[in-house]
Amino acid sequence: MNPNPTEPLIDQLRAEAQRFDPTAPTGLRRTVLAAVAHSKPRAVMPVALRWSLAGGGAAAAVVAVACFRYLPNPPSIHDPSHEIVKTSPPNPELIRVAIARLWSRDPLEGEVQSLVTSFNNARDTVTAVLPAAVKRSRPTTQTPADVRPL
Repeated sequence: MNPNPTEPLIDQLRAEAQRFDPTAPTGLRRTVLAAVAHSKPRAVMPVALRWSLAGGGAAAAVVAVACFRYLPNPPSIHDPSHEIVKTSPPNPELIRVAIARLWSRDPLEGEVQSLVTSFNNARDTVTAVLPAAVKRSRPTTQTPADVRPL
């Protein structure tokens, strides 16, 4: 058994042994054995746990190899169904015509109706918030005694 040189018990025993060099005291053996008997045992992983972890790792490796082994192969470069066909660039004028056809009639009509609805909602909101144009009489500044009877 190799002692761990970083444990405090080993350091303590080494210091004691160096103090009594070249001859060790008579009770040193008893002291060493007592210190070893009272020290904590190291935590050792149970054998069953080691074997179960090793088996799980081996099973995971087998599954990984099987998955990569049975993946579908990528198509080959010379497969005729994957040939690239060269075409000429599209005509910009044809693109403009296609866009104009897409946005004429129905889509633009829908945008116009949406704008009309928004303007009507804005008009209703403004007329509800602002006071109406009603002719109101001005309050009188005369006292009742100053008012002349008709």
